[in-house]
Parts: sequence; structure tokens; C-alpha cells
Amino acid sequence: MAEQPASVQSRLTDALARIQRSRWTRRGLLLAGAGAAAWWRFGGYPDTAARNLADWEVEVLAAAGRALLPPAPLEGFADTLGDRVGRYLTTMPSALRLEVHALLLAVEQGTVVGLSPFRFTRLEADQARRFLEGLEARGGYPRLIYRSLRDLVYLAYYQQDAAWPALDYAGPLVPPGVRGDAYISLRAPDGAVPPGYKA
Repeated sequence: MAEQPASVQSRLTDALARIQRSRWTRRGLLLAGAGAAAWWRFGGYPDTAARNLADWEVEVLAAAGRALLPPAPLEGFADTLGDRVGRYLTTMPSALRLEVHALLLAVEQGTVVGLSPFRFTRLEADQARRFLEGLEARGGYPRLIYRSLRDLVYLAYYQQDAAWPALDYAGPLVPPGVRGDAYISLRAPDGAVPPGYKA
């Protein structure tokens, strides 16, 4: 016996509703997956208070320090790199500071070129070292990125006199001393920035 048209229509309506719910479920799962992937690549950084640098940039410098510096660096060195580089950026013109920000972004997200699901700051130290060595080996702009990052890390780390013995460096020939009153009058006040500096 044939089904009544109303029954057929009801079943069709139910089937279409199930398909629609399934589509929204798939969309929701895709959106949730995309959100999780975005957080995995761009979120979850600890709060820092470094001058001129975002939290994620401080973490990039710390990860680079763990990859590039000697096997037994000074204790707590990673916590100081961002602050030291940030102070160094204060003396740079805004265009050059923008290039440093672009450099750190290229390193942090550049792992995607090698099809890695992990950003630079999520790599183990030996993985990060291999990634940086790969940049240097490629030559051209990747090598420039590697060397620029390396120089920033070394500049910040070896400012500390406690790091000099590892280089067999005894320090400057003329020891630091207290400047005379004539020089103190030329010192800029605390918090001053160079002329033309734009935050």
C-alpha cells in the first residue's frame, strides 16, 4: 500500500533537517579546528613587560637564545634577552625597528615553510637549532634572517660581563670608572629618547 503524500513530505522534511544540522555541525567543527590551529600558531604567549617588543617577540628571542648560545649559558639568560634587545631598539629609527619586528615574525612563523605544525617558539632547542641552520644553509634572504637574529641574540647576551670569560675576553683595556662632573652634566635624563624618535 502506497504511503500517503503527507507522510512522504514529513519524511523529506526530517531528512532535509538532518542534512542541515549535519552541515552546521561540519561548519562548527571546521571553525573550531581553524580557531584551535590559529591559537596554536599565534596564541598562548606569556605576558612580558619588555620595552618596544610584543610578548611573542620576547619569546622568539628567548627560543633563539636557547638554540644559539653556548651549552651552559648564564642562568636566567632567556629572561633578559627581550629586555636588552628592547632597550637597544630604542636607539633605532622607526623604519629599522619595523624591520626587526618583521624579522622576528619571519622566524616565528617561518617553520610553516618546512610544513611544521609548530611555530618556532614551540620547537625544542635542538629542533630550533636545526631550523636556524637550515635558514643559513639556504643562502640569500633566509641566511640574512638567520644572521640578523643571531646578531641580535649575541649582542644582548654578550653585553653581560659575566658572559665574557667564555670568549676568553678580559674586558675593556680601560676599566669603567665614574665620570667627572663635566660629563655628568651631559648625561640625558632618565627616560629620555633620541631626537626624532617615534614610539
